[in-house]
Amino acid sequence: MLKKTPVLDLLKDIDTEKLSVLLIWIIFSAVAILLLTAAFYSLQFGSSLSTDHTRWSEFGSFFGGLLGPVLNLLALVALVFTVGLQAHQLRYAKHELKMFTEQLERAADAQESAAQVFEEQAEISKRAASIATLAEAFKIISEVVHQYQESIQAIDSEKYEQAVSEKERLAGEILRRVQE
Repeated sequence: MLKKTPVLDLLKDIDTEKLSVLLIWIIFSAVAILLLTAAFYSLQFGSSLSTDHTRWSEFGSFFGGLLGPVLNLLALVALVFTVGLQAHQLRYAKHELKMFTEQLERAADAQESAAQVFEEQAEISKRAASIATLAEAFKIISEVVHQYQESIQAIDSEKYEQAVSEKERLAGEILRRVQE
C-alpha cells in the first residue's frame, strides 16, 4: 500500500480527463519555455546563424543549462501526477475486485442453498411416491377385503384374515411414512 503523503492526498481526486488536461498544459508550457528561451537568446546575442563551433557550443550550454532543469521539473510533475493517478486507479480496481469477490461468494451461497432445497424436494417427492404406492396397495387390499365380506359364497377365513392383516400392516406403514 502506498504511504500517505500530501502529494498523494492532492492526487486522490484527479481523474483521467483532468490528468490529460494537466499533461497538455505541461507540454505547452515546455514548448513555450523553449521558444521563449530561443527568443531571449536571439534578442540578446543576435539571430544570425554562426559557422563557428564555439558559438554553437555556447548556445547548447545556454539552452541545456537553462532548459534542462525546467524541463526535468515539468517531467517530474507529470510523473508524480501519473503515479498518483495509477495509485488511485489501483485502489479503485482493488475495491471493484473486492465487490466482485463478495458477489461471487453470495452467488455461490445462493447456489448451494438452491441445491440443498432441490435435494429436500427430491426426498419429499420420493416419500410422496412411496406413500402413494402404499395407498394404492391399501386401496386394492381394502377392495379385496370388501369383496370377501360381501361374498355370498363360503368365506375362506384364513384368506380373509390374511387380507385384513395385510390391510392393517399397510395402514400402519402408510402412517409411519407420513409421520417421517
